[in-house]
Amino acid sequence: VSDNMYWVCLFVLLGGAVAFDYTKYDGYHLVEATPKTQSQVEALREFDAQHFVDFWTEPVVGRKTEIFVQPTAFGLLKSTLFANGMTFHISERDISAELKTQWERLESREKVYDINDYNTHADINGEVIRLASICGQTGLACTTSVFGNSEDGRDIRQITVSSGDGK
Repeated sequence: VSDNMYWVCLFVLLGGAVAFDYTKYDGYHLVEATPKTQSQVEALREFDAQHFVDFWTEPVVGRKTEIFVQPTAFGLLKSTLFANGMTFHISERDISAELKTQWERLESREKVYDINDYNTHADINGEVIRLASICGQTGLACTTSVFGNSEDGRDIRQITVSSGDGK
């Protein structure tokens, strides 16, 4: 996985810092555990359903699972891992510092949509509108519309492309 793709996944999983409204992740932990049985996988999924952790890698039997956990759920996660016989490792990475570095990098870059990097809500909407505006040059018909809202209540835009005759 490329370094850029790692950061794209990181921002998506953390809900991003849209418009650079930073969230601090001080005290969060990255826990690595490898479930050896299906019941251990199910225990991790149940923990997620109750405490909303972020699986950076999904729990699968025999594969290392990375779990990003908030401070208030950290002790409960450790207890769940112990109770289900799973060994684990707590990463020493300072996620908050890593995010701060990435946010500074993103603020300093040219403000255009980049398919290989994290994009803000405004970047993505701007790209949808740009694509719709040049669509006619291809002989296709394109429209944009709002098809939903983010958890924060922001419009999620889509582009619809057709041959121009409704197909």
